[in-house]
Amino acid sequence: MMPAVTILKAVIDPRGRADRRGFLITMTVGGMFAQATMLFAPSGGTGSLAFAAVALWLCAVPCQRRLHDLGMSGWLVFAVLPLLFIWSVVASLIVGAAAFAMGGATLAMLETGGPLHLALAAMIGLPLIVVGGWLSFARGSATANSYGPAPGAFGLSEGHGHAAPVPVRVAARRDGAAA
Repeated sequence: MMPAVTILKAVIDPRGRADRRGFLITMTVGGMFAQATMLFAPSGGTGSLAFAAVALWLCAVPCQRRLHDLGMSGWLVFAVLPLLFIWSVVASLIVGAAAFAMGGATLAMLETGGPLHLALAAMIGLPLIVVGGWLSFARGSATANSYGPAPGAFGLSEGHGHAAPVPVRVAARRDGAAA
């Protein structure tokens, strides 16, 4: 069994890699901590914003590690956030237009669990499900890459503090000596 300290480190530290198994482990543990964080978050003010930031971090780190295993930068997680916000606005406009086309939505249709609320939740969640599925099933690098060695038995690996340096070619001079 994997030591709890190693799993907790993998949930907090975005450096390193996670294969499909490691992604499942870290996303499950990180998701549980994110849920607990939001459960105890104060309602309103900067305290709730801080708790939301912690929950976002706990869900982003496993995705960053998985992207590292796929040879991509973990910063893509944060580059996608504005796109998700834009998509949620577009989805809200689409649902609002549908409500208007139906002759105006009643309050029951817009309440939690109502048909328009469920449609909006499904539209906003769809990109997250697609990306989550891709991260769960994509095949990562079998060997070491610039983000760390290949993940071990539990699907996790320690990362380098930074990307590995790219080898530089030395240009040859005309007389045969290196520059």
